[in-house]
Amino acid sequence: EKVFPENYKNVLGYPHFSFSICVYGGSKDEAKFLMDKGYIKEEKVRLVILGNEYFNMSRAKNIAHLAYDSDFVMNCDGDNLLSKDYLKTLNKTFLKNINTEKLFIRCGGKCLRGRVGCWKNDFAELGGYDSSRQGYWGDDRDFAKKAWGAGFNFVTMPDSKRFTYEKLHNPDKISNFS
Repeated sequence: EKVFPENYKNVLGYPHFSFSICVYGGSKDEAKFLMDKGYIKEEKVRLVILGNEYFNMSRAKNIAHLAYDSDFVMNCDGDNLLSKDYLKTLNKTFLKNINTEKLFIRCGGKCLRGRVGCWKNDFAELGGYDSSRQGYWGDDRDFAKKAWGAGFNFVTMPDSKRFTYEKLHNPDKISNFS
């Protein structure tokens, strides 16, 4: 509720950016918030609601990336703030590399910080995230290793000055994972 409104406001200046949100797990509070505030009526926001009892982060990312038409998919974890500076840099990076095949954009060197992206067709060919993976951390790193092994062209963006707004890593959230 704190991060998404600011992300949404910041993305409005970029007509080719949109959100594909997967609400997956025990709580539907996020979906209710998005619907109550009218975000779902906007073309920039696509929502997938899954009724599974337990959360699997990699599966949720796969579903969100493949559920809708788009050419390029980029993960943004729910606690990541998309500052105006970050979006400006992302847009420049993407446009500079728009003709690069097997493009893999990552934010911030070794620590990917929940922000990695590639062409959607390449994402599908790689098999997406490993949905058998359990737990909460390391899925982006594992996906990046898979892309590296497949010969992808890596472009690293600098970390944003204002990176995270809300720490979501707490025992209540972790207890709902399979």
